[in-house]
Amino acid sequence: MPHPLVEQLRFARSEFRRALGNLLLRTTYHYWYHTGENMAIRQLLGQPDLPDFVGNLDDEAPYRPEPSPRRRYCEG
Repeated sequence: MPHPLVEQLRFARSEFRRALGNLLLRTTYHYWYHTGENMAIRQLLGQPDLPDFVGNLDDEAPYRPEPSPRRRYCEG
């Protein structure tokens, strides 16, 4: 069974589909962008040609669930 954040969501009356995890990441990155902190740091580091858009997150940086932690059992 796929992780719930990887499953594709389909929006009503639309062919628009996105994974819930990607939408969550997009919202987080969008918020960070609007705080201006990341751009200020990059400017301070002297990086030229700063982007105005986070890019194609669905293909370039999709949500990937972390592996389930292994359970440890104590003997004795």
